[in-house]
Formats: sequence, structure tokens, C-alpha cells
Amino acid sequence: MKTMLQLVLALAAVIAFPAPQARAQSAPPPPGHLRAAGNGVVHVAAAGQVEFRLHGQGVLVVQDAAQFQIALVGQGVVHQTTAGDLVVQGFQGRVTVVGRGIQADFKKGRVGVVADGKGMARFQGKGLYWANGVAGKWTPPGTPVPTVGW
Repeated sequence: MKTMLQLVLALAAVIAFPAPQARAQSAPPPPGHLRAAGNGVVHVAAAGQVEFRLHGQGVLVVQDAAQFQIALVGQGVVHQTTAGDLVVQGFQGRVTVVGRGIQADFKKGRVGVVADGKGMARFQGKGLYWANGVAGKWTPPGTPVPTVGW
């Protein structure tokens, strides 16, 4: 009887306190990855890091910019609105935004996007995207725009 009680207690301990490798298996998945390049309109909502590669055309708006780490490398017109949005126009270079709750819109030009973390994006115009290894084409103007998650 004593041996049976010890066995039951030992099993209870194993169930209550799983081995470290068992806990490691339930760790969250690694962050996703998105790449896109094209000409048109882009909306990104993300947590992590998003880099916009701009080619001297178009307008990029990062909403509530003060809450993010933002690095600009290149030349162009940059200003902040009274609402706190960062507006980048005619910029040739890279704009990198890091943080949670990123909301950014790009329109009227050629753009590349590289993002690591979690998020969603919509692409309208002409271009390609790769989200976690799955490739797709941007939606032509005038048609419903699906959401791409990563």
C-alpha cells in the first residue's frame, strides 16, 4: 500500500511539474516575415519592425508616430501633422518603424516593404508579396482588397 501511494505521488509530481523540454514545446511560434514590392497603395498594421523602401515617389503616413522608434535614411520631405502623424513625401531611401500598434499607409508610387513580427497588410496595384513563405500578387485597382497576415 505504501509503495502504491509513493507511485501515485510520483505520477502526480510528473504531471504537475513537466520536464523543461515539455514546457519549451509550448513556447509561442517565432515572429512572421513579410516582403513586398510593387507600385500602388499599401496599408500595414503590425507589431514588430516594418521597413519601407521608398523610391522618390508617393506619400507614406505613419499614424501616431511619437509612440514608435522611427529611423529615416535618405532624402525627401518629412513633417509631422498636428495629429501626431509622420508624413514622408517624395522620399528616396528607407523608413524603419519599430513598435506595437503600427498603422502606416503608402500611396502613389513604387515601394518595398520588409516586416518582421506579426501583422496584416493590404496591397493594391501591381506587385508581389511573400508572407511567411507564401507568395501572392497585389490586387488590381477597382477590385476588393484581401488582407494578408503574417
